[in-house]
Amino acid sequence: MKVTVLHERFAIGVDEVQDQVRMRDLVLGIFSILAETPITRMGLNWTFEFKLPSEEKWHAMGDLLAPKDLWRDLVPGRPGLKTLTIQGQRPTRESPGVVNVRIEPRAGNGVFFEVNNDFILPDGQAKSGVDYFIDSVKRDWDEVRSKSTSLVHTLLERAGVYA
Repeated sequence: MKVTVLHERFAIGVDEVQDQVRMRDLVLGIFSILAETPITRMGLNWTFEFKLPSEEKWHAMGDLLAPKDLWRDLVPGRPGLKTLTIQGQRPTRESPGVVNVRIEPRAGNGVFFEVNNDFILPDGQAKSGVDYFIDSVKRDWDEVRSKSTSLVHTLLERAGVYA
């Protein structure tokens, strides 16, 4: 696990899928002990990196997300996707916030995805920020992880990567 603690930020990450539950439990334990910590927002983030089977599939992914015909007469040379971020609303009233999806091409037909599920403490919340976010992690962890994974695989499917 990689842990970063700054005055305004706490972050923890793992490289291996099998370590995610231990990471979640560590975060819950830390903030259960540090219940007075002022928290107003929290992100549950998943990253994915894939090597696509061919350069053709790699370009198909970029063409789906950023159609080149739109850019050909505006950008000299060969236009291509560098970074794309799409934002939407979190779909539940219990856990308001936003979902940010960032996609970047990588060398060797690679594609990188980051799905940031940003939870925001609602105004007038009776619980402390820590209690609210602990409850959110316990309630939403599995669903957010599943939806993040499904989103990425759906994009790959729509780009014809699995065809």
